[in-house]
Amino acid sequence: MLSGNIFCAHCGGRITTTHHKDHYFRKDGSEYLKDELKYRCYHKANKLCECEGQTNYIAARVDEAVCQMSASKLNLSITAGLLQIKIFILKNITM
Repeated sequence: MLSGNIFCAHCGGRITTTHHKDHYFRKDGSEYLKDELKYRCYHKANKLCECEGQTNYIAARVDEAVCQMSASKLNLSITAGLLQIKIFILKNITM
């Protein structure tokens, strides 16, 4: 969702997408399979600078946090807009 549109807070490098796949058999014979989308700091992953942040971020967690923050900002904007409309109406009614 956000690949290429977000940047590392530590070094400013672009955050890109990668897939993490893990597959093995446990001692009890059950199969473990994981295919997970992750974001990674391009600069740190390719050793282009000495970035102090982590290399990989689970994409679902980042996407969810961004969606929650966006919804919160949107809700505040709508609430502020409605408040301005109410104030405008009240000013015009009392005149």
